[in-house]
Amino acid sequence: MRRASASSRGAAISPEKTRPRPFTSVRAIACAPLVPILNRTERRDAAQYGAAQFPIERRADGLQNARRFGESSGLGAYVRPRELRAALEVLAGSDGQVIAGGTDIFPARAHAAAWGAPRDSDLLDVTAIEAMRGISREGFGWRIGAATSWAALRDTALPPGFDALREAARQVGGRQVQARATLGGNLCNASPAADGVPPLLVLDAEVELASLNGSRRLALGDFLLGNRRTARAKDELLVAIHVHEAMAQSPSVFLKLGSRAHLVISIVMVAANAAGRVAVGSCSEVARLLDGRGLSPIDDVRATADYRRLAAAELVARARERLAA
Repeated sequence: MRRASASSRGAAISPEKTRPRPFTSVRAIACAPLVPILNRTERRDAAQYGAAQFPIERRADGLQNARRFGESSGLGAYVRPRELRAALEVLAGSDGQVIAGGTDIFPARAHAAAWGAPRDSDLLDVTAIEAMRGISREGFGWRIGAATSWAALRDTALPPGFDALREAARQVGGRQVQARATLGGNLCNASPAADGVPPLLVLDAEVELASLNGSRRLALGDFLLGNRRTARAKDELLVAIHVHEAMAQSPSVFLKLGSRAHLVISIVMVAANAAGRVAVGSCSEVARLLDGRGLSPIDDVRATADYRRLAAAELVARARERLAA
């Protein structure tokens, strides 16, 4: 055995070597609030490029930013308007990305950058637009603003038809993600494993899309075209989700199977209601209602098609048992 030298035996441990280093992984950035991160980035980049060259400006109406949105700066512009009209004006003249909580976009941008893709695309933040937030009863149904967070859905008292959606809200990521991520972002991301889709399919939900030319409504099933593909045009914003009162009164359940209980991308998920509607997610490019055509699951790194078929059948049976109890 080697003996330690006298100098090393008596040397004190440097406090600098034992001080914890800041944790700045992509996961931490994805889950943290957006504005503090942008503030830190602004200070860093302003020091690097000079304050006069730094492109980010914050105006409540977003109109001054709109003139710069879409221009090539090497860094990308960030706009956070407070009015829907201002956001639509910005979007009409740009190919920038719409952002709400950022829990999907930031990891995707980091992954793309790791493969050499540019990270200077503009960002239109819709979280300050009052017309896109909140849950309300209107006319013959319910309206959920697209920028409503999962935490708000989780904590709001709603009719029994929303039980499946509220259960999904409790299982989306951790508390930090639930506080930042939005229902509209979950739909526009159009992941096969989007937790909000099966509960909204059994609710027969419609999405409301707005542009400077007006607004339109689509059934959720028509809005989702495939993996990461939707019917939203480039100049449109998803502003709200609508549910008819009759569906809102039909009790519903949500079940999710993953490699662990929480913080996981699901292998199979099922939503069902007392009206007999059943939707399955994570088994195909788009979650869909079960019908006479049966289920044709996909194979991927999380599970085989055969396993998904058996798991989906079991979850559907459990959902029916819970509704009958």
